[in-house]
Amino acid sequence: MTCTADAEIHQGAVAPYAVFYTVTSTAASWDLTTVTAASYDIKRGSGLTGSWSATIEGTPTATSLQIKHEFVAGDVPDVDTITLVPRLVTAGGALLAEPKLLKVRSQFD
Repeated sequence: MTCTADAEIHQGAVAPYAVFYTVTSTAASWDLTTVTAASYDIKRGSGLTGSWSATIEGTPTATSLQIKHEFVAGDVPDVDTITLVPRLVTAGGALLAEPKLLKVRSQFD
């Protein structure tokens, strides 16, 4: 599976700012219409880990789906580089998509 994401956000961002991922699959065994929930596993530059909630946007197809996380206070408080790993939940268990980097820049840059 592969995914694309917005690459940058300013520190302190909150909704309506969001990060979107489009996850695609070419493997016949990974039907993305079976995804029932999604989240992001995150790792900050400092090494701290956590998770962010996500919603499935639109209507997934067997080979593509989009997930979204709207920022809340505390998500991006500092200039940082955050690794995001989409976690997709299916009846058969969780699927992890390719990690991507989210760069948090100063609100003054």
